[in-house]
Amino acid sequence: HIVDLLILAVLYRVTRALFGRLAGAIAVLLAGLNIQGLAAASAVYPEWLQGDLFVLALSAAFYAFVRTRDREKLAWYAASALAFSWCFLVKFNVAVLGFFLLAAIATDSVTWRRKALTVAACTGVAIASLAGFELLFHHPTTGAYALTYDTAWVLLTRVHHFRHNTL
Repeated sequence: HIVDLLILAVLYRVTRALFGRLAGAIAVLLAGLNIQGLAAASAVYPEWLQGDLFVLALSAAFYAFVRTRDREKLAWYAASALAFSWCFLVKFNVAVLGFFLLAAIATDSVTWRRKALTVAACTGVAIASLAGFELLFHHPTTGAYALTYDTAWVLLTRVHHFRHNTL
């Protein structure tokens, strides 16, 4: 629940900075009092964390979009890439929504050179995050480099052949 509260605080801050206090309060109320979100926050399923990280990635991208200093923009876009790469690690189905970061950078009011630098930095952050997870956690714990490695699925497949049951 602490992660949800932190994400709601970030959502309020970003929405308030972009649209004012009332909009920030409404956004937090809508997100915080969502029954499905409240139920998922107490579940063992990964969707709640994926949703929180996606809100964080979107918030960081939108905040970067309205910043005027190049360093701030780059830092917020990099934070968005980091949150999105973690979101991807939670569940791969979010990959189809990755266009939001590229769209934000492409439509930003900076030079093409700055856009290229930002895309390169975001790509580097995402690759470093994914590689760090892969090399420091996933491979040492599973012995596999494939992120889709699932020993339970292998066991079910073997049982299927042995018992002639359908999965």
